[in-house]
Amino acid sequence: MESNLSWIAASCFPFYWFGKAMLKYAWRIPESEVNNWKKSILDIFGSWSTWYKSIVYLGNVTFTSLIVFSIFFWGL
Repeated sequence: MESNLSWIAASCFPFYWFGKAMLKYAWRIPESEVNNWKKSILDIFGSWSTWYKSIVYLGNVTFTSLIVFSIFFWGL
């Protein structure tokens, strides 16, 4: 997993909510390894990790809101 840190950093918006579930259940990666991977990403960002977490949170809220809005608006 360490070789894929750049992929996770690039696709960090769904990582916290959706990606973690996919890694744990679809690919059966142990939760301890996922948590270590997430910690490594935060260590890479260093002093910017607070900004990273804020942007990821806002991205997740936006993405989820768009999905919910689409379901209610178009009745999918």
